[in-house]
Amino acid sequence: MSDFDYATATLTEQLARPVAEQLEHAGYKPIVEFNGITVGARVRNDGEQFPRAFREGTGTVTGIFEKTPSYWAQTYGSRDIEVAVQHDDGRERSWQSYRTCLVSQQAIDFHRGIRNGEF
Repeated sequence: MSDFDYATATLTEQLARPVAEQLEHAGYKPIVEFNGITVGARVRNDGEQFPRAFREGTGTVTGIFEKTPSYWAQTYGSRDIEVAVQHDDGRERSWQSYRTCLVSQQAIDFHRGIRNGEF
């Protein structure tokens, strides 16, 4: 953790901090994997419904975090997992795990091959 003081910072200052730091400040702990999603995987948010998102994803996972115990886990009976993502548009964000769709490397390679005239 940094020396940043969340207690005295404005909301804008807090949101400018790296996603991993924000999640750790909120009580989340890093984990290695969740449902096949690992750091470095290509993903898309389930709200991103355009063809390229399905083919190649829209971001790369930079961290996976879990909060236990949490109100979410107790209320919904599932793990409280946030996925930190470096989006292709340059912004870093976090998504709940249930909103994160893994894009297989096989699909990415196939569509890149088509674009490059390899097939």
